[in-house]
Amino acid sequence: MGIADKSRADSSVILFRDPIAWDMKGSVPTGLVWYPEVWAGNPGRILYMAGQTGSGTCTVTVKINGVAVTGLTAVAFDSSARIKFDATALNEYAEGDEISMDITSASGNDFRFAIAREGL
Repeated sequence: MGIADKSRADSSVILFRDPIAWDMKGSVPTGLVWYPEVWAGNPGRILYMAGQTGSGTCTVTVKINGVAVTGLTAVAFDSSARIKFDATALNEYAEGDEISMDITSASGNDFRFAIAREGL
């Protein structure tokens, strides 16, 4: 997992690969943005996001070219159960589109999440 991006070269940007499943240990940082390097080259549709924290809460927004995916905007995860949110609109991406996941607030530890997609 590298820390880089075509326009942002700071430690708050992390590239991730297919399949999108990640287990963040320790304190969940606010302000991180993830970019999947594999998806941009293959047109598709984001289906859902699922996740759970070990403790506390975490709020996340999934975006395509900076536009929030309907159904995956400011979704809140906590430690009570694994929660699944369906993408309902603005969820298709084309070759070269930028897909990101922003953690906009966090007060917890140990965040595990997955984002499901399908090719077009």
